[in-house]
Amino acid sequence: MRISPDALPSGLARGLRNAYLVTGSEPLLIAEACDAIRAAVRAQAPADREVHFLERGFDWNALLADAANLSLFASRRLIELRIEHADLDNLIDRFALDNPLDEMSLRRLKKRRLLLRDQISRLEMELDPPTPA
Repeated sequence: MRISPDALPSGLARGLRNAYLVTGSEPLLIAEACDAIRAAVRAQAPADREVHFLERGFDWNALLADAANLSLFASRRLIELRIEHADLDNLIDRFALDNPLDEMSLRRLKKRRLLLRDQISRLEMELDPPTPA
């Protein structure tokens, strides 16, 4: 289910979901949405927080293993998976302006951006599957 940044507080007040995917092109809006989710989780019950950065060679099995192991002191676990999508877009734009002749590096960066977009799309589909028509 998609929720706009304006509707997020009321959505969180109705109850927490198992997973949230926060995407966008505005870093401030992303940070505010993540802060609101963190606050809602902390308000309900103590939670352990882990932050993972999705990079080349990311170990998905380690993430799944961490998710399955709860601590003795918290009944919930907040796992943040961060993807450097917006940073990569900015890097590509700057690189294209500064180094217009280095096509190979530019192509590598664009390919990495496409891979990240595919991963984001897969996560969105898993969290919010399309409803049959």
